[in-house]
Amino acid sequence: MNNTLYKNLHLAKEELKINIKNKTGIYQLVNLINGKTYVGSSVDLNRRLNEYLNPLYLNRNLEKGNSAIINALLKYGYINFGFRILESIEFESNLSKSERKNITLTKEQYYIDLIKPDYNINLTAGSNFGRIYSEEVKQK
Repeated sequence: MNNTLYKNLHLAKEELKINIKNKTGIYQLVNLINGKTYVGSSVDLNRRLNEYLNPLYLNRNLEKGNSAIINALLKYGYINFGFRILESIEFESNLSKSERKNITLTKEQYYIDLIKPDYNINLTAGSNFGRIYSEEVKQK
């Protein structure tokens, strides 16, 4: 499963959902037209994929602030994006939530440094520093 590029998110979503159910890991979205990429992590890869495949979710997040990957997904469409699991993470049962988060973010940072993804606005895993927020969000 790791490092397989599932092309065309629209067609691959059912197969992907089976392969990533109950998985934590680091993933990469790949624009199949221009080759630009995004690297992210999630404790629930299936939930994260469902978020990316939900136009309402994407538009709601754009209202909060600018996101290069969300803009690209909406511009190019799901058929022009691939999804790759860079690394699945299995944790020992005795680890705290904080320890799991630290391990996940450390691994995500490794892949951000290695790949240098174009769509990541901020090149620090787990940080919103550098994100451009809408005026409404700034007021709140």
